Amino acid sequence: MTDALGDATAGEPSVFPRGCTRLAFVSRVAVEENIRALRRASLRAGVLIDLSSEAWGHGLLDAARAVSSSGSATFAVSDMADGIALRGAGVDGEIVVWDLPVTASQGELSAFGLSAAASSPEAVGVAVRAGAQSVWLDLGIKRVTGPSEHPELEAFARALSAAGQGSVTLCASDARLLHNAASVLTAEGTEVRGLVSPAGGDVAPVGGYAGLVRIGAEAFGLSEALTPAPASVRPALSLRAPIIALKNVDADVGVSYGYTYRTSEQTTLALVPIGYGDGVDRSLGNRAQVLLRGQRLTIAGRVAMDATVLDVGAGGAEVGDVVEFFGDPAGGAPSAQDYAELLGISSAAVVAGLTARVMRRWK
Repeated sequence: MTDALGDATAGEPSVFPRGCTRLAFVSRVAVEENIRALRRASLRAGVLIDLSSEAWGHGLLDAARAVSSSGSATFAVSDMADGIALRGAGVDGEIVVWDLPVTASQGELSAFGLSAAASSPEAVGVAVRAGAQSVWLDLGIKRVTGPSEHPELEAFARALSAAGQGSVTLCASDARLLHNAASVLTAEGTEVRGLVSPAGGDVAPVGGYAGLVRIGAEAFGLSEALTPAPASVRPALSLRAPIIALKNVDADVGVSYGYTYRTSEQTTLALVPIGYGDGVDRSLGNRAQVLLRGQRLTIAGRVAMDATVLDVGAGGAEVGDVVEFFGDPAGGAPSAQDYAELLGISSAAVVAGLTARVMRRWK
């Protein structure tokens, strides 16, 4: 059973499963278009799709399906559990685990055909012992900027030799570091299979090395940095919740904890069942905006654990109206980037911070 509720712009209806009051809609079309745009912008032969943190909060398996429909790719995931989940869902390409625990047991990765990234010389031995299909050296791929030198390149080479690992793929955010590392490791007898740089990076295939581009939060229209995502992509996720109660109040009525907002005249307050327990930061009260019936409103008072309040005035809001906290600004909603700038974090962090209480629904 479902209830159909009009969306925040009174356009296409949003369907909330009965009993669900916190919903993140994810546009499969937006993800597919974003990936195609990012592929076109790259001259590399292949891509590494980074689905860390449950695909940046969008839902791991649905994201993998959307990516697969946009062409072949290698996947990267946060941990072994996510890699195993992808294998169970039928993903048969290479899957790289970023964070392999030092407690990984003998052959644990080989049982599922998983590869592993090593961010230290010690981690190389762990990856090989666990039976990694291949080893990727992470020299700082997720850093926005990085040094052109790495103090442990020779130590990496010794660790690879000691573990009997003859080939690696190198990942870094700095082109000079990648090329320097490739030279050092090749001189030490290690075969470098490929170089991986971030989307928008400048690591063309040179010296016979295959070049790949890492696509992370950009696939979902987000940025992992404090700066906005590329203009060629658009946000895929829309965070929504319905109004569940309305209350007419007089002027000078305090709202939410601490009464940091007081009504200026007779008005109507709307209760929306989403709060910091869902990942909407408590400090966004009196600062962040939402979209209701095509109009932007500022959250009234502090964000509570399970609820936020809006001063809807005499606008005729009704119980059941859908409030969009952030989404695609092309439709009038605030964006995750707007929230990120208020919080001093990245838009990827805003969306990845949504908790499991928020149901994800791909459409």
